[in-house]
Amino acid sequence: MDLTFEDPDGKTYHFKRVIEKPSIPARPIKPYPVGLEPGEILAMAHETSAASVSTFLSGDFSRISRNSAEEICKITGIEREKKPADLSLSEIKAIRQAVGSISILPPSPDCLSPLGEEFIRKGLRNIYDDLHPSFYSKPVKRATSTYNGNPVSVEVGLVFGGDLPQDEPVRIVRYANKVPLLYQPGACATSKAVSEIDWRSYGLDQRNGAGVPFGPMILFIHVFGIRIPYTSESKEAIAPVTEISEEIKAALKTAGRSIKSFLNKREKRKKISEKFRLVSTILPEISEKAASITGEGNIPIEGVLSKVANVIFITEETAPDDNGLTVKAVVYNYTSSPRSFTLIADPPVGNLVGSQEFEILDLAPAANVSFTFKIKVEAGRYPGTDYYFKGIDPVYINGAEPLPADWNIEKINVEEVADGAE
Repeated sequence: MDLTFEDPDGKTYHFKRVIEKPSIPARPIKPYPVGLEPGEILAMAHETSAASVSTFLSGDFSRISRNSAEEICKITGIEREKKPADLSLSEIKAIRQAVGSISILPPSPDCLSPLGEEFIRKGLRNIYDDLHPSFYSKPVKRATSTYNGNPVSVEVGLVFGGDLPQDEPVRIVRYANKVPLLYQPGACATSKAVSEIDWRSYGLDQRNGAGVPFGPMILFIHVFGIRIPYTSESKEAIAPVTEISEEIKAALKTAGRSIKSFLNKREKRKKISEKFRLVSTILPEISEKAASITGEGNIPIEGVLSKVANVIFITEETAPDDNGLTVKAVVYNYTSSPRSFTLIADPPVGNLVGSQEFEILDLAPAANVSFTFKIKVEAGRYPGTDYYFKGIDPVYINGAEPLPADWNIEKINVEEVADGAE
């Protein structure tokens, strides 16, 4: 199935299916005991076919083993062979309290159906590709938790940088059980969770450390679970329940740390590149001065650079041509040993002409090698190519990142149809 969308301006878009395998369906589980109300447990006790409290606890609830059931009976002082229907309300409350005091596993994640990392990454990369973001965070999925005994979880994705506006509030994309929430953003637990985090520590602007931050970022938040608490019957916003709000904030903080890491790496690359430029400029001058004083020839500086830097630098040079840009990636081995690895070029904009993978074999110390490729893109729209590598210790590489585990996932194709065409 493909989707066709016509916007208010009359433009038509076709969204082509690329994923044939649907998301994992949810599986039914028994009620999870943590968070259940006493009345719910009492009703279950009167309806169960179990002959004893012990078998009732271990057989009618999820994640309660026989040993856990015995421990609950011991804590509450209830006879394990007592009939569940004979339990009083005070005993039910004691059982509920005891369940919260013992160690049991969280609800099985099989009872929920998340979007999944691949779906989120594909959606963010393709829907917002025109904004040329400089960073996509790895989607964050929280472990299954509970709200009033109902399993619930949170997924978060994040887009940062590029052409996203710097001086506007962060855009929040809200979903609940795979359905977009389009109205009442201010009343939603997702928006409130964003406002309650101090985003200044992650590199964004935020007045007094509260409220929706300002910066070039899009947040995707998906809350999914059984009996999601909405603010009204129209299901336009998620109620700000403490348990769910805390899970949303925990996921957002994890994604926020990835922004901070990205910004730190970018700043580090700038500093190391500047160091490389300065050393490359100063050492030849020192060599010339030393040669003029000693009367000997210039001292080769490549070996000295290898001792000073002990790193592999990856830089690029660009030149405009008739169809876009010619890009030359240069790899300098300023370490003390020959190095071999694979370099991958991934331009964030435009179309790369030719191979994007380059094999570097036994690059000698103080040597360099270059690779040239073309990109069909306007020169003013080119932010620089993202370089990745594999087959070498990341500690030696400056100017590229380790190849992501989900590299090369198929992208969604979106076609814009000319007005009047079908």
